[in-house]
Amino acid sequence: MRVVIKPDLQRYLQRYALDLENFEVIEVLPQSRRFAAVILRDKRPEAYKPWCVQNRGGGHYFFSRKELDKYCAWRGWLR
Repeated sequence: MRVVIKPDLQRYLQRYALDLENFEVIEVLPQSRRFAAVILRDKRPEAYKPWCVQNRGGGHYFFSRKELDKYCAWRGWLR
């Protein structure tokens, strides 16, 4: 699955040291002018928790996208 991130959202990715060798950026959820929650999926088939959300340097890992979305909604990051 190849996801294209809009050019205006690319700037958010520069704020994080993302492991783009092993993770694919799925979605960028802007939180302010400087920060965004970044949703990633592990490319490795053996990944225990393949879904991840990074926000301000902290990462949280999940078994499913549904579980990740529930967490993001609870944090108020999903509209």
